[in-house]
Amino acid sequence: MSQSRRNFIKTTSLASIILVPGIGFFVQSCNNKDKGGSKDKGTSNLTRAIPIRLVDAHIHLFNARYLPLKAIIDNVPILTLIAGPIANLLYALTDDFDSQASSFVLEDDTLKTMQPDKIIDWFIDRTSRKLDYEANKTKSDKTNKNLEQSELLNSIADLAKEMDKEQKSINSFNQNVFLQKFAEQYSQANAIVPDNDAKLKYKKMYSDPVRWALKKLSLPNVDAELQQYVDCDGIPVINFLAIMMTDEVKIYQQATRGYGGANLALQIHYMMDMQASYTNGRTYYPFHPVQTANMMQLVNNSKGKLLGFTAFNPKNKNAMESFKMGIAAGNIGVKFYPPMDYKPFGDDDAVVRENVKDFFTYCETHQIPIFTHCTPVGFQAKKGSGLNSDPKYWEMVLKEHKNLRICFGHAGGGDPKVKDHDFHGWYSTPKQWSKIDCYAKKVVELCEEYENVYCEIAHLGNIIKKVKDRQRFTYNLIENFNRSEPPCRLKDKICFGTDWNMIGMINEQQHYYDVLVDIFQHPKLIGNIDNFFSENFISFLNIKKFISNNESDYLTQESRSYLEGLLN
Repeated sequence: MSQSRRNFIKTTSLASIILVPGIGFFVQSCNNKDKGGSKDKGTSNLTRAIPIRLVDAHIHLFNARYLPLKAIIDNVPILTLIAGPIANLLYALTDDFDSQASSFVLEDDTLKTMQPDKIIDWFIDRTSRKLDYEANKTKSDKTNKNLEQSELLNSIADLAKEMDKEQKSINSFNQNVFLQKFAEQYSQANAIVPDNDAKLKYKKMYSDPVRWALKKLSLPNVDAELQQYVDCDGIPVINFLAIMMTDEVKIYQQATRGYGGANLALQIHYMMDMQASYTNGRTYYPFHPVQTANMMQLVNNSKGKLLGFTAFNPKNKNAMESFKMGIAAGNIGVKFYPPMDYKPFGDDDAVVRENVKDFFTYCETHQIPIFTHCTPVGFQAKKGSGLNSDPKYWEMVLKEHKNLRICFGHAGGGDPKVKDHDFHGWYSTPKQWSKIDCYAKKVVELCEEYENVYCEIAHLGNIIKKVKDRQRFTYNLIENFNRSEPPCRLKDKICFGTDWNMIGMINEQQHYYDVLVDIFQHPKLIGNIDNFFSENFISFLNIKKFISNNESDYLTQESRSYLEGLLN
């Protein structure tokens, strides 16, 4: 960062602005009301250090169409017969890329807190709106044909068939008759002089099967089972699925608005290549070309303020080819997600081991940044596959690939809850921190041992919610912040991230940012506030090499100039 930028002072008055020599931040007068974060000892009630700029090292911009929903839902035995139709319903209800259907939008924080019965009502209303949209997207005389060809209506028909079978115990359902009757009822319900009885019959034809299926999906025992595969911080999975209905452009627009008055300089999004990790793990959008093209269009539109990481899944037959295509498209790095049922070291599958070895060799040689999930909770392809995130595996990898450029997402996690295991993370007591199964401690040690190893602390939500966990996190951060020698000090490696738009972080970006800004008021941390909130991750990204090597058309000259400016 240039000396002129480091010496920048926001001028208001001598009483409210203080220049701190040699430190790259300004201290600004503010009320600093407690939003969940308590002030650390040594912080003035009148002043508060503010980062010059913000880099969110960890966001997601995908929606339901990027997920293998049938395979995920099929993990619950009582949903097996309707897993496919529910998945197809959800895919059809998801907005197209850059959809103009603004009437389908509801604020995500509202969806996050809705009770399951209200969420089901919301889905039914969305179904009604989508059916109207599909029926009328071409000339009016094609309404019946539009509906009969509709993916949404066909998924409803599939659900109606299973509902009919369950309620009548016989297979008397005729799908073609259902589709024809539905189109007739729609026409009568939407006539110039509508028939009220026809309106009720029409609504019943789509609302009954949708409600029947989603009630099954939201049963407490079903939700508890699904939470093992899609960890939603205890928030019902059906709420998460509702949030996943938004189109990618709107998701990105929401992502940029979540930090209050922070000077947002850059966000990094991550892709997930999940299909090969599941039996019948089809996603609505194939990873290449659709998922990649959609994400790169967002990068293109951002004018340099968004960068992406493609994904590597060693279970893919064309794993290396797919990864290289993602890099060539204009992604700056690659995500490696062990809970998708593979290990970074010592996997049982010889093909996976070979693919992983080739991948690490290539990334080390070309200094391509790798971002890995490092907490045993989150998306899991199979029960227990979250344990593949254990940093002990990375300890073995780094012995063979000492120059690997890697960032540990979540930095080991807070206090991960896994059945039959006693894991510890950033909320550890000193005794827990000293144990061999403390993921956070091992991540810190790897950051201190290897020059190109970094970590980021996204989704440690308890620092917002629980004073005790916030205090323990702060203690562990301070104790480890500056204990090793340069260039391998944690203070030069640890980075800010949120994990938005995972449901636990919906409507929490600013809160999370504010709490961490408060924590960094501590005298032992305050001098590195800019490093934590931006500079460390910019260093990890290796932007200069990326700009010089990547020729993707998605990276415009304007974007390249902006990124170069981040280095000055």
